[in-house]
Amino acid sequence: MGLAIESLALEQLNRFMVEDRPSMEQLLLISDSIIGVENNWATVWLKMLNFEKLYAKNSICGIAYEVNSEGKTRLTRGSFASAIGQSPQQLPTKAYSRRKCAKLGVIFVWLYVPSAPEKIGEIVDASYAKYYAMTEPDFDWDKEPDEPSSRWKVNYRSGVELLTNLPEQSYYTIHKIYLRNLTLRRGTRLLTAIKQYEIEHGAWPESLNAIKSGVPAEAFIDPVNGNEFEYENHGERFSLFGETVNIWPK
Repeated sequence: MGLAIESLALEQLNRFMVEDRPSMEQLLLISDSIIGVENNWATVWLKMLNFEKLYAKNSICGIAYEVNSEGKTRLTRGSFASAIGQSPQQLPTKAYSRRKCAKLGVIFVWLYVPSAPEKIGEIVDASYAKYYAMTEPDFDWDKEPDEPSSRWKVNYRSGVELLTNLPEQSYYTIHKIYLRNLTLRRGTRLLTAIKQYEIEHGAWPESLNAIKSGVPAEAFIDPVNGNEFEYENHGERFSLFGETVNIWPK
């Protein structure tokens, strides 16, 4: 949601700067607001992964374990169906049959999972090691993840690994959205300088070289491919774009 809100705000700011008549004071205000947004992907992503891993442990272990009245963790004694979110209507209608199905589910859990949740926690920790590699600056985001296997072998390790592999593709998607926002953010910095140039000279700059003295060097770099953004002067209009994002349409 944070990435989505930032994207909407940047697109509206860009439209305001190019299509309306902002004052120099407004342009400086926009520029200062962009400078204040930190590029802290590694830190934020690490915090998100810590939460995701803890959530995975609680969700998976919540199916098989419970805390008794003395505060000790034990294998569940309740209905396995309710633990996995199955409604009573999905079970046989007769009360006797419903109780028998619930007990069979509990017995299955007892035979399937280890007696203590720490073993499952260790598997989750090992599975998330590949996700923590995403916080490293040299992580290869261009290598698409393998399709998660749908095969569930009859052992708890296979089941836990299957569940922890499910969000991998969504993590890559989040990173793509992050790069898009970073592209827009850098593009907005350039647009403020381009508009300032237009106010001062009565025309759009012939190239980005005309504004390089007033903009940080990193703002000219497309974070997707490491190349400079493309700029084209079309007389009464211009275009600014990267590999994956049109900051201002061609």
